Amino acid sequence: MLREIQVESQDLPGLGQVTAHLSGEFHEFNLAELLGWVAEMSHSGYWTAEVKGDLAYMVMDRGDVAYVEFEGETGRPALLNLMNRTELSPESTFQFVRTELAPAVPRNIEERTERLLMEVTVDLDHIRANH
Repeated sequence: MLREIQVESQDLPGLGQVTAHLSGEFHEFNLAELLGWVAEMSHSGYWTAEVKGDLAYMVMDRGDVAYVEFEGETGRPALLNLMNRTELSPESTFQFVRTELAPAVPRNIEERTERLLMEVTVDLDHIRANH
């Protein structure tokens, strides 16, 4: 169940004001849909996800995915792996914390979110077609 929870406004060092919190499981919305929604809203913040005990961390900067880390991978390969794993395990959980400023991490993704999601979706289709 997708939940939007207002959290007490607080100033987090390096992040600015935390203003909203989204959480749920991937069986209702897939990761591409969720990232697309946050991109359309031009939000900044960070995502965490748990897939069968494996943790993922993503940063969005004004609607663009800027950083992804999952299972020892970073950038686009990490996002591809995370999207694949969350589709195979829809009971996996996520949360998005919206912040005024994007968390300070080195960018490992440069593409706009819309293009990135389109390309990663095509890559997933090719992977599945070859299995």
